[in-house]
Amino acid sequence: ELAGPGMDAVVVPLAENLEFENQALLRRDPTILTAINHGDRLDEMQRRVAAAEAGEPIMLTHYLFDAIDVELLVPFGQQTGLSLGLTSTGTKVEETYDAAGQLTDRVESPFEESFAMRRATGDRWLTVGVLPAD
Repeated sequence: ELAGPGMDAVVVPLAENLEFENQALLRRDPTILTAINHGDRLDEMQRRVAAAEAGEPIMLTHYLFDAIDVELLVPFGQQTGLSLGLTSTGTKVEETYDAAGQLTDRVESPFEESFAMRRATGDRWLTVGVLPAD
């Protein structure tokens, strides 16, 4: 059911989730995260939002995907069921903002990472982890 064009149902939420994470950080709003993240990724992002609320610099990452390969991932961390691993390559743009919300740095670089996605709480695919690509 997810093969071919059906993968849009996973890939599009991945891209949306990553940008919603950036918005949660910029707005210092952890309530956004529970709609898009679960498990280890939710914990990580909640820590990052708390750090932003405490006045620490905010690091955003924007991903420009060139290729995505999909595989099943065995449970890891807090996960108790299978996830989809979206091993991705492309360019990432990392932006750093100070406590006042001013952009202080912007760096582009290639990336290769595996994004773990799972339908942990319903119909929406949630990001449950970001792992180094093997």
